[in-house]
Amino acid sequence: MGNNVERLHYYKLRLVKKVPENKDYYDDIVADIKKHKPSKKVAKGDETFLVAISDWQLGKSDGKGTKMIVKRIMKMIDDVNDQIASLKEQGHKIDELYIVGLGDIVEGCEGHYDMQTFSVDLDMRSQVRLAWQLLIKCLESWAPQFNKVTISCVPGNHGEVRRNGKAFTTFGDNWDVHVFEVLEAVLSQNKKAYGHVEFEIPDDELVMVTKIRRNKFVFAHGHQFRAGGPNTFAKQQKWLALQSLAKLPADGCDVILSGHFHHLSIVQEYNTLFLQAPSMDGGSRWAENTHALVSDPGTLTCVVSDKRVSKIEVI
Repeated sequence: MGNNVERLHYYKLRLVKKVPENKDYYDDIVADIKKHKPSKKVAKGDETFLVAISDWQLGKSDGKGTKMIVKRIMKMIDDVNDQIASLKEQGHKIDELYIVGLGDIVEGCEGHYDMQTFSVDLDMRSQVRLAWQLLIKCLESWAPQFNKVTISCVPGNHGEVRRNGKAFTTFGDNWDVHVFEVLEAVLSQNKKAYGHVEFEIPDDELVMVTKIRRNKFVFAHGHQFRAGGPNTFAKQQKWLALQSLAKLPADGCDVILSGHFHHLSIVQEYNTLFLQAPSMDGGSRWAENTHALVSDPGTLTCVVSDKRVSKIEVI
């Protein structure tokens, strides 16, 4: 600057996201579980209350992000309690709870759409940690009200371990399944309060086939429904028809329940109940702008007896 000298200064820094130590936080959760006490014995009934945990997609930034997703989930926990109380007041004899995780509990960080890595508001570790923390909140609130609790899950596409946009390990190597394994490990620390909780966790399968009361249920995320038509029911129908032709385990089911498509669908056809659960995420700006697809968030619940599935609600 000519004959003048001006001294300039620069500052070097590194930004580090502050997160709680995972081990310490896990130990705190386990300590709380160990102190949790069971409630009084529930009167024996003949119905099961089912809650479909579908497409939470924790870490997704659309629709005010993960903070709003968590707010909806916490409200849902209370709404489930209100729904159970209301059903019992109506005369339903509910003594069992069935919780099914339909996949996409986490958002993932890479490989599902071009802008994903830039847009997520939680890294993978944080997504998984938050998922099992919220599931524990669900069980702390709901489990004491039932004589038996069964928890099942299936892997979704957002839970896949991916490289360059493709799953490259196994069907079972899936974060949506892992979070339920963590839940099982934590609850096992208190057999007195959670000894009535059972888990049905798939090994390396995309589909869970089980019996609830006398009804044969098929649970699937839905990303494997590759053909059939423009709507969810048509895709479910085509997939199930081919499963039946091949005499695979889904053959002859009474109810098929899936997620993935982020909206509610209920069809009773071909002596089968086809259910599609909505999501809890904040929507998708891509889906809105490209296909004008908009759907309200919510959680599907229903009552299962020996003879039928009734009281299908979204809360």
